[in-house]
Amino acid sequence: MKEVKFNQDNPQTLNIFLTRLRRSGKSENTIDSYQKDLRMFFQIAKTIKGLDNVKVDLDFIKNISSDDVEEYLDYIQYKLDNSDTTRARKLASIQSFYKFLKTKKLIDDNPCKELDTIKTTKNKTPVHLTIEEAKNLLKVVEESDNIRDYTIMTLFLNCGLRTSELCDLNIDEVEESVKEDKIVVLGKGNKERVISLNNTTKETLSEYLNYRKALKNIRKEKSKNALFLTIRKDRVTIRTIEALVEKYRDMAGINKNITPHDLRHTFASILYQSGVDIYQLQKLLGHSSITTTQIYTHINDDEMKKAVNMNLLND
Repeated sequence: MKEVKFNQDNPQTLNIFLTRLRRSGKSENTIDSYQKDLRMFFQIAKTIKGLDNVKVDLDFIKNISSDDVEEYLDYIQYKLDNSDTTRARKLASIQSFYKFLKTKKLIDDNPCKELDTIKTTKNKTPVHLTIEEAKNLLKVVEESDNIRDYTIMTLFLNCGLRTSELCDLNIDEVEESVKEDKIVVLGKGNKERVISLNNTTKETLSEYLNYRKALKNIRKEKSKNALFLTIRKDRVTIRTIEALVEKYRDMAGINKNITPHDLRHTFASILYQSGVDIYQLQKLLGHSSITTTQIYTHINDDEMKKAVNMNLLND
């Protein structure tokens, strides 16, 4: 194969990365594969973030979050029907690129560092809990008598927050907005999203706010306004939330590899099965593109039939 030409629209950092691959002895086929995978990732990431007309440069690359990468993986699985092998390869390309940028100190945070490897599965719908499983999970958390954990789970399953959005919530902002039966989160692209609260969520959040404001001896200035804290009284991290979900998933006896991102899937899937319009769902989830939301139209026939049979008018 002839030496691969770098696309003239490539960001400079991508060309530097590809050049490094060539110098390390990678084949031209491999270099071509990396270039195609990463260019595709940037293009879809722009759509996911609602920034189709923005040029991909180092600033854009720095602002890619772990949520963006996960939504990209969802997109290529459920909309493009990429196989697990293909998705694993594309994820590996992104991971290698960001590892290189981190090593070169061109970025502060690597959005791929906490992402799990892709496992082979025949499942073609987003992993999510059934209504019964979600209720059981909430019951187990409530019975643990941990008001922080119960509030976190309630927000995931009733509001569909991204993990990063939940970690970034602040007391003063939530306290002010909850009075109006809503919360305001700062989503992707620094866009505010207003989420209405049902009665259960408002009551749970109000009770937790009273508990949280009573906490003392929070040493770190950056954690004093954080809504959710760790045992050490630091702002919770994505890893903190992942461990929390794993703990209660196992306690509830759920035989699915449920992650915080999958609880967002659960929220969306339950609403879609309940008849919520796909465009309303798009606004609730904060998706810039309807194509991202359309993965929830892939609920399988058995689950839809089960949902219909749960109608109280059914004999």
